[in-house]
Amino acid sequence: MKGTYAKYFLMGLGYMGISVILSLYEADVPVMLEETFSLSNLATGLVINIDAFFAVAFMPIVTAYSDIVRTRTGRRLPFFLTAMPLMAFFFALSALIPMVLGSSTCSLLVFILMLILTNVFLGVAKGPFMALMCDVTEPRERSVAYGFLNFMGGLGSILVYFGIGHISSYNRFAGFAMASAVALLCASVVGSYIKEVPRVSPLVNSGSWWHEVQTIMNPKYTSLWLELFGVFLWFMAVSGIEVFYVVFVAMESGFPEAIAETLAKLNLGIMSSAFAFFAVPAGWLGARFGSKRIMIIGLLLTGFAVSGIMSAGSPVTSRGYFAIAGVGMAMVGINSYPAVMDMAKPTQNGTFTAFYLFASQIAYLISAPLIGFASDLVGSRSVVFELTLVFVFLALVFMVFAKTEKIREDVQ
Repeated sequence: MKGTYAKYFLMGLGYMGISVILSLYEADVPVMLEETFSLSNLATGLVINIDAFFAVAFMPIVTAYSDIVRTRTGRRLPFFLTAMPLMAFFFALSALIPMVLGSSTCSLLVFILMLILTNVFLGVAKGPFMALMCDVTEPRERSVAYGFLNFMGGLGSILVYFGIGHISSYNRFAGFAMASAVALLCASVVGSYIKEVPRVSPLVNSGSWWHEVQTIMNPKYTSLWLELFGVFLWFMAVSGIEVFYVVFVAMESGFPEAIAETLAKLNLGIMSSAFAFFAVPAGWLGARFGSKRIMIIGLLLTGFAVSGIMSAGSPVTSRGYFAIAGVGMAMVGINSYPAVMDMAKPTQNGTFTAFYLFASQIAYLISAPLIGFASDLVGSRSVVFELTLVFVFLALVFMVFAKTEKIREDVQ
């Protein structure tokens, strides 16, 4: 058991390395675009969406392709160990561009190119690494293992918000370089201690990855598609709150704008902390009682919390509901990936991971413009809560009607 938790910890370090760069990217890049290059909110949003676009474009394809890769190092590790240093390099380099080239149009274009390259290699590293987690753990362990991964990812975010991020506020390159160094250190530890021992013979799955995609188009996998659509709707709900809550409080709470933003970010911080610290218990619950049961309870808790936030009215009186939302989100988010992967044969881990990543990342691309359009249409930003409840309810319906037990029995 001690060795098992050591393995979870080491795998979590890889996720932590990715999270450190991603968290600093999301915190600092919007500020740099608006302050250094004087972009509008819309233009900043479009540039930031590069993250989700390249995740959708590269991550699923590379992850599915890794199913048929055979090297001495393994199927997944070569992607992770090659992409992490390149991601770290281009991320650190991006902070130098405004320092060297100033705020000119040329500087902006080179800066965006560095962001694109950072996100390309982020996708190449993250997707196969998630599939690797399934390769080196037994199905019954996956909920707990994924809980550890997300807990370590949460620690990476905390490291940024309470440490590296403050350094970056005064010296961008120092902060970006420090985050890149942490990512490289984490990747080197993973490469040194995690040995990929595929449970698949090299003679198995020698066809193309497209063959694996065609295989799960079979009608017997209908329940898989229902569950994936439930995952898509779940991420639509989560991303809506993450993107629009601060704007809603700042514009409609009645507090002075600076105070309103601080209160809103505090609530989101409470939600994120609850998610991170309940990640491992959520995994244990999923392993003990079944991922699907825990996800359904998590969806109900999230729906209750969002209803409470709507009725509370004030960001001050709604903090408890944000903590409940964080717990509910952990119960769903930690168990959704293992629930999908339990339906995969060992030869299909990359392909199933690719579809899961596509469902989750495409939601981030769609939700922001959809909710923004709905807010403009009805003339109120509070529609974000109503749409979140709709998405949570629809996700619950799809999860309930996804009869995945037969697929899991066939696999096992």
